[in-house]
Amino acid sequence: MVGLEGILYVEYQSKYYEIRSSYIKLEREYTTLKSQYTGLGQDYDDLESEYSMLKESYSSLLVHGNSSGQYIGNQSDYVGRRESIMVIESYLSSLRESYNNLRENYDIEVALGIGNTLESYYDLLRYEKGLTISHWGDLQTEADFCAKLALHSLGRNCWPTVENKYYVKTGKHSYEIARRKIIEVIGLIGLQPYHTPTFKIKKILSFMQQNIHYEDELGNVYLSPIETLAFKSGDCDDFSILASALFEAVGIDSAFGIFKNAEGKYHCMVLVHLEDLTGYRYSSYSDLTSEKLDRGTWIVIEPQNTIDRQDFDSLETLSLVAVAPLD
Repeated sequence: MVGLEGILYVEYQSKYYEIRSSYIKLEREYTTLKSQYTGLGQDYDDLESEYSMLKESYSSLLVHGNSSGQYIGNQSDYVGRRESIMVIESYLSSLRESYNNLRENYDIEVALGIGNTLESYYDLLRYEKGLTISHWGDLQTEADFCAKLALHSLGRNCWPTVENKYYVKTGKHSYEIARRKIIEVIGLIGLQPYHTPTFKIKKILSFMQQNIHYEDELGNVYLSPIETLAFKSGDCDDFSILASALFEAVGIDSAFGIFKNAEGKYHCMVLVHLEDLTGYRYSSYSDLTSEKLDRGTWIVIEPQNTIDRQDFDSLETLSLVAVAPLD
């Protein structure tokens, strides 16, 4: 047991430093982006001020240049300033677009950031649950853990013992901090309660495609949605935990699924409880009550793909080996 604890500690410590390094890198990128955002905002304000003054001068020329004598004398100024205004208008439009894009990126960076204390909560959680590194052992237990990671980000107190340690240290609840992050992300995506389920799935998958990229791991680690958002990367299980949380947050019943192919390799995807994916092709199960899911159609969502790429033949070669609903 002592030897096993030593091995787990080394693995845990190695993963901690790896994640800590990623966090520091993201923090530096955030600082640089914030500096660029502030500088571009100042440039934009200066140029808009110059533009307003030039346009006022241009209007004055139009008013006072009506008499023939003045018009001839001021014609060169009139033409020159008119050309200057057109150039500045073009540049101002380009700068405004750049400014808006940078502001959007800045807002995303602010919303997705994660503090060291919250990160240490997830590290401790994985350590205490024996899932510092997953070896695809008890698949149902691991699927349940992934579903709870998603539920935690929706404000559920899934691990009271670990949560108490966090609260004693910070005076805050980790699940409330995580829930606020998810709400911020839903706001960034631009989703409203009246949007259809298909539209919500489309927008969420598009957001993930633009902001999260695939990265493999040296040892399989189940990341919380908040961690995946902060790192802006993850593998198939991380994508699926995040997507299931976002779907559930906007009112779509979801489940975390672990699949196995003919070669014995595992893959994670999301299942959503919908009758169809209006306007798009998809793969689905007509009944999963044997897996303790609610009666009805469960559509398989590959969170690494956009909504127009959800119909894949490979589902016929995959077996659903473990599934955990977010309820």
